[in-house]
Amino acid sequence: MREPVFAILHTAERTAEALKAEWPEVTEAEAINHAKIYAMMDGQKAMLMPDIFGQDDYNFIILADEKMNREVSYQLEQDPMFGVYHNDRAAFDKAYDSGGYARDTTYCIEKKYVEIISAEEFAAGVKK
Repeated sequence: MREPVFAILHTAERTAEALKAEWPEVTEAEAINHAKIYAMMDGQKAMLMPDIFGQDDYNFIILADEKMNREVSYQLEQDPMFGVYHNDRAAFDKAYDSGGYARDTTYCIEKKYVEIISAEEFAAGVKK
């Protein structure tokens, strides 16, 4: 049974240049967008789930900091393939504020960027 994992994310090195070197088919715009996401996540406390395929990766669920979680969620929506609210902040905010918002895709984070913490440490970092 998969259980949530609580962590501090260390994703600063995931720059656009690093992503392009690792993922040659990515466009410049996609690399920049993903680098923004990783920059916003860096140092944040997060709830993750172990990858469903049993790899050593995690699926991002939520950040403890609600304001940052909102911004990361909007940035995730800027993905041209998976984003629903692409360049539509007003519609995103309306959905998010209604409580009915859910991402249509998962975001994987490699194990090497994850520092496991306790649920109590995560809860202590929860900000509205």
